[in-house]
Amino acid sequence: MRWLLALTGAALIAVTGALVRSAPVTAVGSFAVLALLAVHPAVRDAGPVRRLLRAGLVLLAAAVALEHWRWPTGDPPTDPAALLALVTDPGRQRLEFLWQVGLAGCLILACFVFIVAIGQTPRDRGPFAAMSLVGGLILLSATWFAADQAWRSRPEPPRGDVFVSFGVAVGFPTGPDVEAAVGAAVLLAGAALTVLGCARRRAS
Repeated sequence: MRWLLALTGAALIAVTGALVRSAPVTAVGSFAVLALLAVHPAVRDAGPVRRLLRAGLVLLAAAVALEHWRWPTGDPPTDPAALLALVTDPGRQRLEFLWQVGLAGCLILACFVFIVAIGQTPRDRGPFAAMSLVGGLILLSATWFAADQAWRSRPEPPRGDVFVSFGVAVGFPTGPDVEAAVGAAVLLAGAALTVLGCARRRAS
C-alpha cells in the first residue's frame, strides 16, 4: 500500500506541476515516479527482465528531461515583425526539429525495450498481462503523438518562387494547462502499468 501511495503522490505532483505550468515541479514529480518504479519490489524480483524494465525507465526519464528542458519560458514578443522573425528563423526551426526528434527517439526506444521485456515474460491471459498490454498501448499512443509532432516540425527549405503569407496569432497563458497535465498523466500511467504488469507477470 505504501508503494501505491508513494507512486500516486509523486504522480499528483507531476500532474499538478504541468497544470500550473511549472516545469521544475513536473520534472521532479515525473522523475520520482520513474525512480519508484525502478526500485519497486516487483521489479527487483523480476529476474533478467529487470534490466530491460529499468532501461526503459531510463529512456523515459531522458524523454522527461528533454521535454522540460525545452519548456517555454517567458512571453513571446508582441511585435508582429519580431514574432514572425522568431518563428521563421532557420536556426530556431532546426533546433526545434532536433528537440522533437530527440524526444520521439527516446520514447520509441523505450517502447521497443518494453516490447522486448513483455515478450520475455510468461504468456498468460491474467490481469497482469492485460495490465502490461494496456500500459504498452498507452505508451505507444504517446510515442505516436511525439513522432507526429517531430514530423510536422521538420524544417521546410525556403522557396524563392512561392509567396508565403503568414498569419501569426499570439496567445498568452491565462489558466491551467490541461493538455500538459493530461500528457504527463498519460506517460506516467503508461509507464506504471507496463512496468508493474510485466514485472508481476514474471514473478508470478
